[in-house]
Amino acid sequence: MARIVELKQYDNVTLGQGVMQNWVDLDVDGPSWHPLIAELTKEVRGRVLVVGPHDPALLEDLAGRVDELVVVIRSAPDAGTIATRVPTAQVRAGSLAHAVEQGETFDAVVALDDLYRVLSAEEGDRTWAELAAEVLRCAAPDAPVLLAVENERGLHRSVTSIDSYAMNLDRDWTPFRTWDASRPRTPEQVASFVQEAGRDAVVWGFLPAWRRVDVLTSGASGSSSLRDFAAAYALRGGASPIPWRSAALADRIDDVAAGWVVVLGGSSEPAARTVDSAGSTSDWTVAQGVLRRSDGHEFRIPAGGRTALIELIEAAGDSDTPTMRRVLKQWYARLQEVAVNGVVPAQYADARLRNVFVDGDAGDVVFLEAAAADARLEDVVWAALSDLLGTIMGHGLKHPWPTAMNRQTRLAALGAMAGAPRPDDLQRWVGRVADQGQTREELLAVVKRQQDELKSTWARLRWDEKQYATFVAKSNVQKGVRYAKKQGKNLPKDAARRVVKKIRK
Repeated sequence: MARIVELKQYDNVTLGQGVMQNWVDLDVDGPSWHPLIAELTKEVRGRVLVVGPHDPALLEDLAGRVDELVVVIRSAPDAGTIATRVPTAQVRAGSLAHAVEQGETFDAVVALDDLYRVLSAEEGDRTWAELAAEVLRCAAPDAPVLLAVENERGLHRSVTSIDSYAMNLDRDWTPFRTWDASRPRTPEQVASFVQEAGRDAVVWGFLPAWRRVDVLTSGASGSSSLRDFAAAYALRGGASPIPWRSAALADRIDDVAAGWVVVLGGSSEPAARTVDSAGSTSDWTVAQGVLRRSDGHEFRIPAGGRTALIELIEAAGDSDTPTMRRVLKQWYARLQEVAVNGVVPAQYADARLRNVFVDGDAGDVVFLEAAAADARLEDVVWAALSDLLGTIMGHGLKHPWPTAMNRQTRLAALGAMAGAPRPDDLQRWVGRVADQGQTREELLAVVKRQQDELKSTWARLRWDEKQYATFVAKSNVQKGVRYAKKQGKNLPKDAARRVVKKIRK
């Protein structure tokens, strides 16, 4: 039976050829939903065209500071959503080819959701290059164009637990060719696209995922400090640690970025841009191995470029508990130094081991990002240890603890290594240890470890049952012997001996 969908009329919505009625793209976010990507639109002015689904909050911001905002989107329900949120915007629902008139140009074009969700079901087979050229034609001469390109070779795809090609939601459907040779898949191919466009441009790579952007980099390869810095920020959001560490060691951070944002008409930019837990962005420059933030804060990443998380993961995999103890003690000692009356300042309150560099030789502890607010020392310490244990367990990494040891005991062991007093409510922190973000291989490793834990538990249970059965049998024998001896007085002597002997057997 056909499904009837009510279509509401909006004064600022035009339904054109190629509009998709029973379709929603805004149910899943993309890069434009994140502050670092939205920040790139701050210089956009005049008459602006936005192509594809974008964060309605970003569209509201644009509408408040540009002369005219035109949004082209393929979904009719999404057009209604945007029209309601941004009543001053002109929303054109349908295919880009028909939504923008021939020869119509804009002072800026924004397409920060790649081009996957632009093509309509009514359009024929198109290549990425064809649609990108169509987007560029919408821009006036020298007008800025912001175009995001997802990297099909990015780590966010290769380590995901579900292959993106196996997904079948609205957002995963596209009439693009499956193996489109025109789509850029390397920084070099992105550079070729920029060269063909014939304009100056800035290319940002962003990490760690298409739907989670924690850091933008402008050429991380070739600079060990910037490379390790970018890899550390990729891990702050809970990304799988081993692949990112391997990519950093191979100097391939740019190649495995989740995607790139091409800013045609952009000028030179800082080496990196980050966002903190409060949503504030910061620019970074690097010179002679020293990273300097726009507010003047600077630090040098220790030799080796490994965060405390990586140090501990490697030590745990080798069952090197002395190294684990050394790193944790150094980290905890630093927190004790900066704490004032049991409260850690916000600058150090995000003490997760993924947010910290520990230099064993110099004794330095470097914190990447500040927390949103001050926090109690106990909360800071045990939240960080819980995050460490969750990473080790959630990603199926090797560790030095017996398989039958429960998580509370493991967490207590980490606290003892650091020298931190055990809280009365330790179970509260155990609850934060959750399996998350595993790759396919890590999921299988978790299953294997859980199977080992189950086997160990069953073995212990069977041993306990055997011991109990032995105890019951011996107890029954002893009762039988006592009964036979007691009743044997009324039996002939030979008969009594036979009864006792038989029971004892």
